[in-house]
Amino acid sequence: MNIAKQKIRWSIVFFIMAWMGFTMKVPAAEVLDGAYQMEEATALEYETDYYTYFSDSETVYFKFKTLQTEGVYVLALNASWEQENAYIAVPNLRADIYDNYKRTVDGCVIADGKRGSFSRYRGISLSELEPDQEYFLKLTHTPSTEYHRYTGTELNMQIFFIPFQGPQNVSLSYDGQGHPVLQWSCDNAYNTYSSLTSYDYFQVESSVNPDFTECNTYIVEGSAAASSFTDNNPKSGKMYYRVVGCQKFYYPKDKSKITLMQKKSAVVSTEEVKKGSAYTVNNMKYKVTDDRIDGNGTVTLTGTGKSKSDKNFKTLKIGATVKIYGRNYKITAIANKAFKNYKKLTSVTIGSNVGTIGKESFSGCTGIKSVTIGKGTKKIMGKAFYNCKKLSKINIKSQTLSSVGSGAFKNIYKKAVIKVPSSKLNLYRGLFGSRTGYRKTMKLKKR
Repeated sequence: MNIAKQKIRWSIVFFIMAWMGFTMKVPAAEVLDGAYQMEEATALEYETDYYTYFSDSETVYFKFKTLQTEGVYVLALNASWEQENAYIAVPNLRADIYDNYKRTVDGCVIADGKRGSFSRYRGISLSELEPDQEYFLKLTHTPSTEYHRYTGTELNMQIFFIPFQGPQNVSLSYDGQGHPVLQWSCDNAYNTYSSLTSYDYFQVESSVNPDFTECNTYIVEGSAAASSFTDNNPKSGKMYYRVVGCQKFYYPKDKSKITLMQKKSAVVSTEEVKKGSAYTVNNMKYKVTDDRIDGNGTVTLTGTGKSKSDKNFKTLKIGATVKIYGRNYKITAIANKAFKNYKKLTSVTIGSNVGTIGKESFSGCTGIKSVTIGKGTKKIMGKAFYNCKKLSKINIKSQTLSSVGSGAFKNIYKKAVIKVPSSKLNLYRGLFGSRTGYRKTMKLKKR
Protein backbone atom coordinates (compact mmCIF):
# COMPACT_ATOMS: atom_id res chain seq x y z
CA MET A 1 0.00 0.00 0.00
CA ASN A 2 2.86 2.38 0.82
CA ILE A 3 4.32 1.89 -2.65
CA ALA A 4 0.92 2.51 -4.23
CA LYS A 5 0.43 5.69 -2.20
CA GLN A 6 3.87 6.95 -3.20
CA LYS A 7 3.07 6.37 -6.86
CA ILE A 8 -0.16 8.33 -6.48
CA ARG A 9 1.67 11.19 -4.73
CA TRP A 10 4.37 11.35 -7.42
CA SER A 11 1.73 11.29 -10.14
CA ILE A 12 0.01 14.29 -8.54
CA VAL A 13 3.34 16.14 -8.20
CA PHE A 14 4.23 15.53 -11.88
CA PHE A 15 0.75 16.61 -12.97
CA ILE A 16 1.02 19.88 -11.00
CA MET A 17 4.54 20.56 -12.32
CA ALA A 18 3.49 19.87 -15.91
CA TRP A 19 0.42 22.08 -15.55
CA MET A 20 2.47 24.93 -14.09
CA GLY A 21 5.08 24.62 -16.82
CA PHE A 22 2.41 24.71 -19.52
CA THR A 23 0.69 27.77 -18.07
CA MET A 24 4.00 29.58 -17.67
CA LYS A 25 5.12 28.92 -21.24
CA VAL A 26 1.86 29.88 -22.99
CA PRO A 27 1.13 33.61 -22.60
CA ALA A 28 -2.41 34.87 -22.55
CA ALA A 29 -3.61 36.18 -25.93
CA GLU A 30 -3.71 39.96 -26.26
CA VAL A 31 -7.18 41.39 -26.63
CA LEU A 32 -7.50 44.72 -28.38
CA ASP A 33 -9.04 47.38 -26.17
CA GLY A 34 -12.69 47.63 -27.13
CA ALA A 35 -12.76 44.41 -29.17
CA TYR A 36 -15.93 43.23 -27.45
CA GLN A 37 -17.60 46.61 -27.97
CA MET A 38 -16.70 46.34 -31.65
CA GLU A 39 -18.64 43.12 -32.02
CA GLU A 40 -21.71 44.68 -30.40
CA ALA A 41 -21.39 47.99 -32.27
CA THR A 42 -24.13 49.65 -34.31
CA ALA A 43 -24.08 48.61 -37.97
CA LEU A 44 -23.66 51.45 -40.48
CA GLU A 45 -25.62 51.48 -43.71
CA TYR A 46 -24.40 53.18 -46.87
CA GLU A 47 -25.41 56.78 -47.61
CA THR A 48 -27.22 57.12 -44.28
CA ASP A 49 -26.62 59.96 -41.79
CA TYR A 50 -25.46 59.00 -38.30
CA TYR A 51 -24.96 61.34 -35.39
CA THR A 52 -23.12 60.83 -32.14
CA TYR A 53 -22.42 63.25 -29.30
CA PHE A 54 -19.27 63.31 -27.16
CA SER A 55 -19.48 65.00 -23.79
CA ASP A 56 -16.30 63.65 -22.20
CA SER A 57 -13.41 61.26 -22.83
CA GLU A 58 -15.13 58.55 -24.79
CA THR A 59 -14.69 55.83 -27.43
CA VAL A 60 -17.55 54.85 -29.72
CA TYR A 61 -17.61 51.88 -32.11
CA PHE A 62 -19.53 51.21 -35.32
CA LYS A 63 -19.27 48.41 -37.84
CA PHE A 64 -20.08 47.87 -41.50
CA LYS A 65 -19.84 45.09 -44.04
CA THR A 66 -18.46 45.61 -47.52
CA LEU A 67 -20.51 44.65 -50.54
CA GLN A 68 -19.70 41.80 -52.89
CA THR A 69 -19.14 44.30 -55.71
CA GLU A 70 -15.68 45.73 -56.27
CA GLY A 71 -15.45 49.34 -55.20
CA VAL A 72 -13.99 52.13 -53.09
CA TYR A 73 -15.42 53.06 -49.68
CA VAL A 74 -15.26 56.64 -48.47
CA LEU A 75 -16.07 57.65 -44.89
CA ALA A 76 -17.16 61.30 -44.66
CA LEU A 77 -16.97 62.94 -41.21
CA ASN A 78 -18.32 66.34 -40.16
CA ALA A 79 -17.57 67.56 -36.61
CA SER A 80 -19.08 70.57 -34.86
CA TRP A 81 -18.79 71.88 -31.32
CA GLU A 82 -20.58 74.38 -29.10
CA GLN A 83 -19.27 77.82 -28.29
CA GLU A 84 -19.04 79.62 -24.98
CA ASN A 85 -18.87 83.38 -25.27
CA ALA A 86 -16.26 84.11 -27.98
CA TYR A 87 -14.27 80.95 -27.41
CA ILE A 88 -14.51 77.60 -29.16
CA ALA A 89 -13.90 74.47 -27.15
CA VAL A 90 -12.06 72.29 -29.67
CA PRO A 91 -11.82 68.54 -29.02
CA ASN A 92 -9.29 65.93 -30.01
CA LEU A 93 -11.18 63.54 -32.25
CA ARG A 94 -9.88 60.60 -34.27
CA ALA A 95 -11.37 57.91 -36.53
CA ASP A 96 -9.75 54.51 -37.14
CA ILE A 97 -10.80 51.57 -39.32
CA TYR A 98 -10.06 47.97 -38.26
CA ASP A 99 -10.50 44.72 -40.15
CA ASN A 100 -12.11 41.57 -38.80
CA TYR A 101 -8.81 40.57 -37.16
CA LYS A 102 -8.76 43.89 -35.28
CA ARG A 103 -5.84 45.16 -37.36
CA THR A 104 -5.71 48.85 -38.29
CA VAL A 105 -6.59 49.49 -41.94
CA ASP A 106 -6.65 53.29 -42.03
CA GLY A 107 -7.48 56.34 -39.96
CA CYS A 108 -7.47 60.11 -39.72
CA VAL A 109 -7.55 62.97 -37.23
CA ILE A 110 -10.88 64.81 -37.38
CA ALA A 111 -9.94 67.60 -34.96
CA ASP A 112 -6.57 68.11 -33.30
CA GLY A 113 -7.39 70.07 -30.16
CA LYS A 114 -6.45 73.51 -31.46
CA ARG A 115 -8.65 76.58 -31.76
CA GLY A 116 -9.28 77.80 -35.29
CA SER A 117 -11.09 76.93 -38.47
CA PHE A 118 -11.85 73.33 -39.33
CA SER A 119 -12.61 72.05 -42.80
CA ARG A 120 -16.21 70.98 -43.03
CA TYR A 121 -15.59 67.39 -44.11
CA ARG A 122 -12.84 64.92 -43.48
CA GLY A 123 -12.74 61.73 -45.49
CA ILE A 124 -10.99 58.37 -45.38
CA SER A 125 -10.60 56.69 -48.76
CA LEU A 126 -10.62 52.93 -48.21
CA SER A 127 -9.39 51.42 -51.47
CA GLU A 128 -8.03 48.14 -50.19
CA LEU A 129 -11.05 46.68 -48.42
CA GLU A 130 -11.88 43.09 -49.22
CA PRO A 131 -15.37 42.40 -50.60
CA ASP A 132 -18.02 40.83 -48.36
CA GLN A 133 -16.00 41.39 -45.16
CA GLU A 134 -16.82 43.05 -41.84
CA TYR A 135 -14.92 46.18 -40.78
CA PHE A 136 -15.05 48.37 -37.68
CA LEU A 137 -14.97 52.12 -37.09
CA LYS A 138 -13.52 53.39 -33.83
CA LEU A 139 -14.10 57.04 -32.85
CA THR A 140 -11.86 58.27 -30.05
CA HIS A 141 -12.55 61.56 -28.28
CA THR A 142 -10.31 63.40 -25.81
CA PRO A 143 -11.40 66.87 -24.58
CA SER A 144 -8.96 69.69 -25.10
CA THR A 145 -7.24 70.96 -21.96
CA GLU A 146 -6.78 74.39 -23.51
CA TYR A 147 -10.31 75.58 -22.70
CA HIS A 148 -11.90 74.83 -19.33
CA ARG A 149 -15.37 75.75 -20.60
CA TYR A 150 -15.60 72.74 -22.87
CA THR A 151 -19.19 71.73 -23.52
CA GLY A 152 -19.15 68.88 -26.00
CA THR A 153 -18.81 67.76 -29.60
CA GLU A 154 -21.26 66.54 -32.18
CA LEU A 155 -20.23 64.31 -35.09
CA ASN A 156 -22.10 63.56 -38.29
CA MET A 157 -20.84 60.73 -40.49
CA GLN A 158 -21.73 58.89 -43.65
CA ILE A 159 -20.14 55.99 -45.47
CA PHE A 160 -20.29 55.83 -49.26
CA PHE A 161 -19.73 52.97 -51.66
CA ILE A 162 -18.40 53.89 -55.08
CA PRO A 163 -18.22 51.03 -57.61
CA PHE A 164 -15.13 52.52 -59.25
CA GLN A 165 -12.97 50.35 -61.47
CA GLY A 166 -9.21 50.24 -61.20
CA PRO A 167 -6.88 50.59 -64.20
CA GLN A 168 -7.55 47.63 -66.50
CA ASN A 169 -5.58 45.50 -69.00
CA VAL A 170 -2.17 46.40 -67.57
CA SER A 171 0.52 45.02 -69.87
CA LEU A 172 4.31 45.23 -69.88
CA SER A 173 6.61 45.35 -72.91
CA TYR A 174 10.04 46.81 -73.71
CA ASP A 175 11.18 49.66 -75.94
CA GLY A 176 14.18 49.59 -78.30
CA GLN A 177 16.55 50.38 -75.42
CA GLY A 178 15.20 47.58 -73.26
CA HIS A 179 13.29 49.87 -70.88
CA PRO A 180 10.08 48.47 -69.37
CA VAL A 181 6.94 50.05 -70.82
CA LEU A 182 3.57 49.76 -69.04
CA GLN A 183 0.26 50.33 -70.81
CA TRP A 184 -3.24 50.25 -69.37
CA SER A 185 -6.82 51.24 -70.06
CA CYS A 186 -9.26 52.92 -67.71
CA ASP A 187 -13.00 52.52 -68.13
CA ASN A 188 -14.66 54.38 -65.26
CA ALA A 189 -18.29 54.40 -66.31
CA TYR A 190 -19.42 53.18 -62.87
CA ASN A 191 -18.33 56.29 -60.99
CA THR A 192 -21.60 57.61 -59.54
CA TYR A 193 -20.40 60.33 -57.16
CA SER A 194 -18.39 62.67 -59.36
CA SER A 195 -19.02 64.62 -62.50
CA LEU A 196 -15.61 63.46 -63.75
CA THR A 197 -15.61 60.49 -66.08
CA SER A 198 -11.89 59.74 -65.97
CA TYR A 199 -9.07 59.66 -63.45
CA ASP A 200 -7.47 62.96 -62.51
CA TYR A 201 -4.09 61.27 -62.79
CA PHE A 202 -2.32 57.96 -62.34
CA GLN A 203 0.48 56.83 -60.07
CA VAL A 204 2.84 54.11 -61.23
CA GLU A 205 4.50 52.33 -58.33
CA SER A 206 7.72 50.42 -59.01
CA SER A 207 9.49 48.18 -56.53
CA VAL A 208 12.07 45.41 -56.26
CA ASN A 209 9.72 43.75 -53.74
CA PRO A 210 6.48 42.03 -54.76
CA ASP A 211 4.78 43.38 -51.62
CA PHE A 212 5.79 46.99 -52.44
CA THR A 213 7.17 47.58 -48.95
CA GLU A 214 9.49 50.09 -50.58
CA CYS A 215 8.58 51.65 -53.90
CA ASN A 216 9.14 54.64 -56.16
CA THR A 217 6.08 56.59 -57.29
CA TYR A 218 5.69 58.32 -60.64
CA ILE A 219 2.81 60.63 -61.56
CA VAL A 220 1.35 60.05 -65.03
CA GLU A 221 -1.22 62.35 -66.64
CA GLY A 222 -3.44 60.40 -68.99
CA SER A 223 -6.67 60.27 -70.90
CA ALA A 224 -9.72 58.21 -70.01
CA ALA A 225 -9.06 55.73 -72.80
CA ALA A 226 -5.51 54.55 -72.12
CA SER A 227 -2.15 55.63 -70.75
CA SER A 228 1.44 54.41 -70.65
CA PHE A 229 4.66 54.81 -68.68
CA THR A 230 8.31 54.04 -69.46
CA ASP A 231 10.75 53.27 -66.64
CA ASN A 232 14.13 54.58 -67.77
CA ASN A 233 15.94 53.53 -64.61
CA PRO A 234 15.00 50.07 -63.30
CA LYS A 235 16.66 49.29 -59.98
CA SER A 236 16.96 45.52 -60.20
CA GLY A 237 17.01 42.43 -62.38
CA LYS A 238 13.33 41.92 -61.59
CA MET A 239 10.95 44.83 -61.10
CA TYR A 240 7.31 44.87 -59.96
CA TYR A 241 4.82 47.49 -61.12
CA ARG A 242 1.23 48.45 -60.42
CA VAL A 243 -0.89 51.38 -61.54
CA VAL A 244 -2.96 53.44 -59.11
CA GLY A 245 -5.88 55.44 -60.48
CA CYS A 246 -6.42 58.65 -58.48
CA GLN A 247 -9.54 60.81 -58.56
CA LYS A 248 -10.94 63.54 -56.38
CA PHE A 249 -14.06 62.54 -54.51
CA TYR A 250 -16.83 65.05 -53.91
CA TYR A 251 -19.40 64.98 -51.13
CA PRO A 252 -22.63 64.31 -53.08
CA LYS A 253 -24.84 66.86 -51.34
CA ASP A 254 -22.86 70.05 -51.82
CA LYS A 255 -19.96 68.83 -54.04
CA SER A 256 -17.35 69.89 -51.48
CA LYS A 257 -14.11 67.98 -51.98
CA ILE A 258 -13.17 65.73 -49.09
CA THR A 259 -10.55 63.25 -50.28
CA LEU A 260 -8.85 61.45 -53.12
CA MET A 261 -9.91 57.93 -53.84
CA GLN A 262 -7.42 55.47 -55.24
CA LYS A 263 -7.80 52.14 -56.97
CA LYS A 264 -4.86 49.85 -57.69
CA SER A 265 -4.38 47.60 -60.68
CA ALA A 266 -3.03 44.08 -60.78
CA VAL A 267 0.74 43.71 -60.37
CA VAL A 268 2.98 43.01 -63.37
CA SER A 269 6.71 42.24 -63.29
CA THR A 270 9.66 42.34 -65.64
CA GLU A 271 11.54 39.27 -66.73
CA GLU A 272 14.80 38.50 -64.98
CA VAL A 273 17.89 38.45 -67.20
CA LYS A 274 19.50 35.01 -66.88
CA LYS A 275 22.87 33.61 -67.87
CA GLY A 276 22.66 31.62 -71.09
CA SER A 277 19.43 33.28 -72.22
CA ALA A 278 19.11 34.90 -75.65
CA TYR A 279 17.74 38.41 -76.23
CA THR A 280 17.22 40.57 -79.30
CA VAL A 281 17.74 44.34 -79.10
CA ASN A 282 17.40 46.56 -82.17
CA ASN A 283 17.59 43.50 -84.46
CA MET A 284 20.86 42.34 -82.89
CA LYS A 285 20.94 38.97 -81.10
CA TYR A 286 22.79 38.46 -77.83
CA LYS A 287 23.49 35.64 -75.41
CA VAL A 288 24.09 36.51 -71.74
CA THR A 289 27.41 35.19 -70.44
CA ASP A 290 27.33 36.94 -67.04
CA ASP A 291 23.99 38.06 -65.61
CA ARG A 292 25.21 40.77 -63.24
CA ILE A 293 22.92 43.81 -63.17
CA ASP A 294 25.45 46.40 -61.92
CA GLY A 295 26.67 47.32 -65.42
CA ASN A 296 29.39 44.65 -65.42
CA GLY A 297 27.28 41.86 -66.90
CA THR A 298 28.47 40.51 -70.25
CA VAL A 299 26.98 39.25 -73.50
CA THR A 300 28.15 37.69 -76.75
CA LEU A 301 26.81 39.08 -80.03
CA THR A 302 25.50 36.01 -81.83
CA GLY A 303 24.04 37.51 -84.99
CA THR A 304 21.22 39.62 -86.33
CA GLY A 305 17.56 39.34 -87.20
CA LYS A 306 18.15 41.18 -90.47
CA SER A 307 18.01 39.23 -93.72
CA LYS A 308 21.21 38.51 -95.66
CA SER A 309 19.50 39.97 -98.72
CA ASP A 310 18.63 43.25 -96.95
CA LYS A 311 20.14 45.94 -99.19
CA ASN A 312 19.88 48.53 -96.42
CA PHE A 313 22.01 46.54 -94.02
CA LYS A 314 25.36 47.92 -95.17
CA THR A 315 26.89 49.33 -92.00
CA LEU A 316 27.40 47.40 -88.76
CA LYS A 317 28.44 49.29 -85.65
CA ILE A 318 28.92 47.08 -82.62
CA GLY A 319 28.86 49.18 -79.46
CA ALA A 320 30.69 48.71 -76.19
CA THR A 321 27.45 47.90 -74.33
CA VAL A 322 23.84 46.96 -74.92
CA LYS A 323 20.77 47.56 -72.75
CA ILE A 324 18.62 44.57 -71.92
CA TYR A 325 15.51 45.40 -69.88
CA GLY A 326 17.02 48.80 -69.16
CA ARG A 327 20.35 47.55 -67.78
CA ASN A 328 23.78 47.80 -69.40
CA TYR A 329 25.70 44.68 -70.46
CA LYS A 330 29.19 44.72 -71.96
CA ILE A 331 29.53 43.17 -75.42
CA THR A 332 32.67 41.10 -74.91
CA ALA A 333 32.62 38.70 -77.87
CA ILE A 334 31.32 38.08 -81.40
CA ALA A 335 30.17 34.50 -81.82
CA ASN A 336 31.45 32.05 -84.44
CA LYS A 337 29.72 32.59 -87.84
CA ALA A 338 27.66 35.45 -86.38
CA PHE A 339 27.57 37.42 -89.67
CA LYS A 340 28.84 34.83 -92.11
CA ASN A 341 27.89 35.50 -95.78
CA TYR A 342 26.23 38.87 -95.16
CA LYS A 343 27.38 40.09 -98.57
CA LYS A 344 25.60 43.46 -98.44
CA LEU A 345 27.77 44.71 -95.56
CA THR A 346 30.33 47.32 -96.60
CA SER A 347 31.80 48.48 -93.26
CA VAL A 348 32.14 47.06 -89.74
CA THR A 349 33.07 48.85 -86.48
CA ILE A 350 33.75 46.70 -83.44
CA GLY A 351 33.26 48.14 -79.93
CA SER A 352 35.93 48.63 -77.28
CA ASN A 353 34.77 45.79 -74.99
CA VAL A 354 34.86 43.04 -77.61
CA GLY A 355 37.74 40.78 -76.58
CA THR A 356 37.21 37.94 -79.05
CA ILE A 357 36.16 37.98 -82.71
CA GLY A 358 34.92 34.44 -83.31
CA LYS A 359 35.74 31.90 -86.02
CA GLU A 360 34.25 32.73 -89.43
CA SER A 361 32.31 35.56 -87.80
CA PHE A 362 32.49 37.66 -91.01
CA SER A 363 33.57 34.96 -93.43
CA GLY A 364 32.16 35.38 -96.94
CA CYS A 365 31.13 39.03 -96.43
CA THR A 366 32.35 39.89 -99.92
CA GLY A 367 31.09 43.48 -99.82
CA ILE A 368 33.05 44.63 -96.75
CA LYS A 369 35.61 47.33 -97.60
CA SER A 370 36.67 48.56 -94.16
CA VAL A 371 36.89 47.19 -90.63
CA THR A 372 37.69 49.01 -87.37
CA ILE A 373 38.70 46.76 -84.47
CA GLY A 374 38.25 48.22 -80.96
CA LYS A 375 40.66 48.78 -78.10
CA GLY A 376 39.67 45.66 -76.15
CA THR A 377 40.23 42.97 -78.80
CA LYS A 378 42.72 40.28 -77.78
CA LYS A 379 41.90 37.46 -80.18
CA ILE A 380 40.91 37.32 -83.85
CA MET A 381 39.95 33.72 -84.45
CA GLY A 382 40.55 31.58 -87.56
CA LYS A 383 38.87 32.68 -90.81
CA ALA A 384 37.21 35.63 -89.04
CA PHE A 385 37.37 37.72 -92.25
CA TYR A 386 38.01 34.92 -94.70
CA ASN A 387 37.05 35.67 -98.33
CA CYS A 388 36.14 39.31 -97.67
CA LYS A 389 37.46 40.08 -101.14
CA LYS A 390 36.99 43.87 -101.05
CA LEU A 391 38.39 44.39 -97.53
CA SER A 392 41.16 46.95 -98.09
CA LYS A 393 41.24 49.00 -94.88
CA ILE A 394 41.79 47.44 -91.44
CA ASN A 395 42.21 49.77 -88.48
CA ILE A 396 43.29 48.01 -85.27
CA LYS A 397 43.03 50.19 -82.12
CA SER A 398 43.80 47.41 -79.65
CA GLN A 399 47.14 47.39 -77.86
CA THR A 400 46.46 44.02 -76.28
CA LEU A 401 46.01 41.86 -79.38
CA SER A 402 47.68 38.52 -78.61
CA SER A 403 46.65 36.18 -81.43
CA VAL A 404 45.42 36.19 -85.03
CA GLY A 405 44.01 32.84 -86.13
CA SER A 406 44.79 30.81 -89.22
CA GLY A 407 43.21 32.24 -92.37
CA ALA A 408 41.73 35.18 -90.45
CA PHE A 409 42.47 37.54 -93.36
CA LYS A 410 42.86 35.06 -96.20
CA ASN A 411 41.47 36.09 -99.59
CA ILE A 412 40.98 39.77 -98.70
CA TYR A 413 42.07 42.56 -101.09
CA LYS A 414 45.67 41.86 -102.07
CA LYS A 415 46.82 45.44 -101.39
CA ALA A 416 45.01 45.86 -98.10
CA VAL A 417 46.46 48.28 -95.54
CA ILE A 418 46.49 47.24 -91.88
CA LYS A 419 47.01 50.09 -89.41
CA VAL A 420 48.13 49.30 -85.85
CA PRO A 421 49.21 51.38 -82.78
CA SER A 422 52.69 52.76 -83.40
CA SER A 423 54.07 51.27 -80.19
CA LYS A 424 52.94 47.80 -81.29
CA LEU A 425 54.14 47.84 -84.91
CA ASN A 426 57.07 45.46 -84.44
CA LEU A 427 55.22 43.15 -82.08
CA TYR A 428 52.21 42.84 -84.37
CA ARG A 429 54.35 42.02 -87.40
CA GLY A 430 54.91 38.66 -85.76
CA LEU A 431 51.15 38.07 -85.46
CA PHE A 432 50.44 38.62 -89.18
CA GLY A 433 52.27 35.76 -90.86
CA SER A 434 51.37 33.99 -94.06
CA ARG A 435 49.21 31.51 -92.17
CA THR A 436 46.78 34.35 -91.30
CA GLY A 437 46.39 35.24 -94.98
CA TYR A 438 48.75 38.20 -94.87
CA ARG A 439 50.56 38.69 -98.21
CA LYS A 440 53.68 40.58 -99.23
CA THR A 441 51.58 42.98 -101.31
CA MET A 442 49.78 44.16 -98.15
CA LYS A 443 51.06 46.85 -95.79
CA LEU A 444 51.26 46.84 -92.00
CA LYS A 445 51.82 50.40 -90.83
CA LYS A 446 51.45 52.79 -87.90
CA ARG A 447 48.08 54.40 -87.25
